[in-house]
Amino acid sequence: MIFAVVPIGVLALWELSDAATVDTAAASVDKATALVGEPVTFTSTNPCTTACSLTWRRPDIGLVRFGGVIVGRGEQFSMSFAAPGTYQVVLDLGETCDGTSRLVCHSYAAVFVDVVDPAPVVPVDPVVVPVDPVVVPVDPVVVPVDPVVVPVDPVVVPVDPVVVPDPVVT
Repeated sequence: MIFAVVPIGVLALWELSDAATVDTAAASVDKATALVGEPVTFTSTNPCTTACSLTWRRPDIGLVRFGGVIVGRGEQFSMSFAAPGTYQVVLDLGETCDGTSRLVCHSYAAVFVDVVDPAPVVPVDPVVVPVDPVVVPVDPVVVPVDPVVVPVDPVVVPVDPVVVPDPVVT
């Protein structure tokens, strides 16, 4: 059995075939944690030196007996996940077997991605500070009014004495 060599942070799987491969599968992921719906890129980090095929599978869907559903092919591919959780993606490196009559041998490497929900948007009520209307007390302006007293002099009309003539006697 061959143990797949992988970079730090990536899980390796034991070789499922008894035959030897020339190349060993190794894989990486561009982010270990991603948001739901965010694209994640998977890369084969150990190049093939012989003619080989690179198939990416998800063992959590499909028949595990057959390695799960094929989700990508080639040295690199991207995908996103629709729900939160921890997902395993396996790189299957298949090539002509070395030193055996078998046609294809396989080497496997697995990577894991933690998919999380985006931070929930908490509705924020606008801050309303109650403000009492400013009421400035205004005293009514009372201007004291003195009554106008106009001094009136008594009107004295000079009267001439009426002289009544004496009756004339005739």
